[in-house]
Amino acid sequence: MLDEYDFQHEENPAELPYTETTKSPRSVWWCCLREDEHRWRTSFHNRHVIGTKYPRCGKKGVSSTAAVNRSAGARRYRSAA
Repeated sequence: MLDEYDFQHEENPAELPYTETTKSPRSVWWCCLREDEHRWRTSFHNRHVIGTKYPRCGKKGVSSTAAVNRSAGARRYRSAA
């Protein structure tokens, strides 16, 4: 999930993913696993507890493994596509 945090977005503090709890209602910008230009805003709670993904790509079957662990799952997913 850390790899999906949009560190480039001006509204996202760089230190926030290291200090915020997974149950936080604070909304921030996230990067999609499928397409780097896809961005969406949702809370830490929704990403961690509910598992929300980019709305359009989430409906196309991005695996939960890739959503939780980009460093392992997403890279395998992208190379298979």
